[in-house]
Amino acid sequence: MMSLRRLILCTIGSCFFVSQLIAAVEWQVIKINGRDFLTVDNIAKFYGFPNPTIDGRNVDLNNGKNEMQFHIDSRE
Repeated sequence: MMSLRRLILCTIGSCFFVSQLIAAVEWQVIKINGRDFLTVDNIAKFYGFPNPTIDGRNVDLNNGKNEMQFHIDSRE
């Protein structure tokens, strides 16, 4: 009984510790003319993507499992 209780407490503690590590990357908002913007590098770090790939006006974030695409000067 005591070992099960200890296992549950360790599991809860581990989950809390991991959630703190994940939350370590925060949004770094940049204000330009009163509007809020995020850099692509900041978005990549927040979601755990490697360095972005830039091809002309397209920016791709891909980690082999998930992908995000941005188009410069677009609202998509």
